[in-house]
Amino acid sequence: QDEAPLREVVVPASGGGDSTPSERRATAARRAARAVLALVVALTALAALLVALRTAEEVDAPAAARVLARRQSGNPFAGAPMYVNPSYGVSLRSSIATAEGGVRQALEAMMDEPSAYWLDVKTKIEGEGTGTMEGILADAAAKSEPQLVTFIVYDLP
Repeated sequence: QDEAPLREVVVPASGGGDSTPSERRATAARRAARAVLALVVALTALAALLVALRTAEEVDAPAAARVLARRQSGNPFAGAPMYVNPSYGVSLRSSIATAEGGVRQALEAMMDEPSAYWLDVKTKIEGEGTGTMEGILADAAAKSEPQLVTFIVYDLP
């Protein structure tokens, strides 16, 4: 008996038409090359991210810790360095000069404590120096680590 020779059955591709084994191998090779390229790009991006995080930790680990604390606590102010206004210290010094006992001690303890700056007249908004909002913001931003400033806006027209 004569047997029929075995032939390869070709299944049409999704786009229609017949494809040969060599076409299927070429398509598979292109897919594999794209997958390898995507993997290389992803690994490169991951490596760049790890280097950036490592560099950030080395350069400013305390700042990174504060950012993490803010994210974990849900409080955007957690761990943020607060601004201590030197013009407030000047006001306190004049009061300390005339104070006695416990009042004097309390005023001295307040010298390095952050406080809000009242904006209750327009003249306190623009200008240089730590007696104006612009001056305070410039001073806080110029610190080795920028500081958070608190303003109280009261009765401005």
